[in-house]
Amino acid sequence: MGNKNQKKTSTGKREYFKGKPGPGRPKGLKNKVCSQMVDDALLVYNDMGGKKWLRQLVESDSPAEQKLGHAIMLRLMPQKTEQSIQVEGKLTWAGVIAGKSGLSADS
Repeated sequence: MGNKNQKKTSTGKREYFKGKPGPGRPKGLKNKVCSQMVDDALLVYNDMGGKKWLRQLVESDSPAEQKLGHAIMLRLMPQKTEQSIQVEGKLTWAGVIAGKSGLSADS
C-alpha cells in the first residue's frame, strides 16, 4: 500500500525518486504561489476595511480578536531592518552587561 515511487533500501530506509534532482527554481525568481497568496491576502485585507479593521481587532474587548490582530501585526512587521544614520554630538551609554561571571555595570 505504499507509494509506487518508494523502495526500501538495504538499511531499511525508504528511498524516493532515484537519480539527480532537477535544477529547481532559478535563483532570484520569486515563488509564484507565494506572490499570488500575498496579493489575495492584500485584497481580503482591503475588503475587510484595511487599517481601520486591523485597529478594531487590536483594540477589541475580545481576547480572541486581540490575539488575531497582534498575530497579523507580527507577521506583517519585517524581521530585519537596516538603516544608516549620521549622528553629531556626544553619545553616552550606561547599562548592565550580563556575562559568564554575572552582571556588571558598564558606562
